Amino acid sequence: MNNLYPISKENFKKLINIRFNNISDGLDNFSNGILECNDKLLSFTEKENRFLKFFKDTLLLNSGHIIIDFYLKNLNGEEILHLLEALDHNNKIILLQELKNLKDDSVYFTLDNNNLMDFITILNTRALFFCTIYLNTFPFTIWGNYDLKFPVFFSDINTLNIYKNLAEKNGLSINSINIKRGCL
Repeated sequence: MNNLYPISKENFKKLINIRFNNISDGLDNFSNGILECNDKLLSFTEKENRFLKFFKDTLLLNSGHIIIDFYLKNLNGEEILHLLEALDHNNKIILLQELKNLKDDSVYFTLDNNNLMDFITILNTRALFFCTIYLNTFPFTIWGNYDLKFPVFFSDINTLNIYKNLAEKNGLSINSINIKRGCL
């Protein structure tokens, strides 16, 4: 079953206000912080499980509707093989299914499925393939992972607090918060 639904760049721009072309632009123009697990005693798998739960909860919070950028169309054969070697059986099937169903030239997709949310999270946490996650019901953008630290971007304090509470519920935190002028 195809779980990724392509959307045009124009529709993406209409739906998502917290967007930028590179991390520097995001840090310069939007309030931001770092989503991370502060418990240094946990194993990688234990930390990853906390992120898996957090991202499933964000999917629920956003009414089962998330937008991601996923540059699957840009992968060459060798890169696809590298991904397949690094994934477990279930995630290999998901990757192959999404490659098979890739009909559009878009890099923006809606995601409405927990299994696919896990797949995208694993790609990010294991630094296999970076996807930016755009949350629309409560606008929040989560950039790909840097050593299990996800830069996050927001435009108002209330939304930040929603995600801070969700992070804490899942044993994570949003730290290094940088509030930009105009953030309400």
